[in-house]
Amino acid sequence: MINQIVCPYNQTARKAKKNFHLILLTFIFCLIAGNVHASDSNFERIKHSLPQREAGWKIIETDGPNTQSDGSKQASILWCNGVEEVSANIILHKSVKAAKRQFKRSHKDDPWMDSFLIDGIGDEAYLFPPIILNQDGPFNLRFRKGQHEIWMNAKSQDMVKRCAQYIIDSISEPDKSSRPRR
Repeated sequence: MINQIVCPYNQTARKAKKNFHLILLTFIFCLIAGNVHASDSNFERIKHSLPQREAGWKIIETDGPNTQSDGSKQASILWCNGVEEVSANIILHKSVKAAKRQFKRSHKDDPWMDSFLIDGIGDEAYLFPPIILNQDGPFNLRFRKGQHEIWMNAKSQDMVKRCAQYIIDSISEPDKSSRPRR
């Protein structure tokens, strides 16, 4: 007979618990959706960084952002001004710590890599001239800024460095990425 008695307090507690779970799930969904939107807008700012800063540049090809198995996101962009091309492969790691670890891991067994370290681009950067890769083609630049790891190439050292700075500006100060064109 005791099992048949319905306690209004228990029903209220169950409803409150159910409502709390719904509110919590809604909050978590909003956080996830906001984070996805923030990372996608990061890629959008990067994608438009060169055309916004220099007249004549157009986005020719993009791929991504695609989520990788480690949770990072990756996108590729190709820009062209009719004469030159610049390409970038952008990886947005889940954290600065993960980006630092990945950046260091890829060359930890190659001490000669330190000879290609350069200052003034992002948090750390390597510039590889064409001859290193047995190419007569582009300069290759690999740099990290915060959670972002970027691989770029262009025909000239000046061009790849200048475009890298545009990307860094779009990552660091989104409101200043639309500075006047050159």
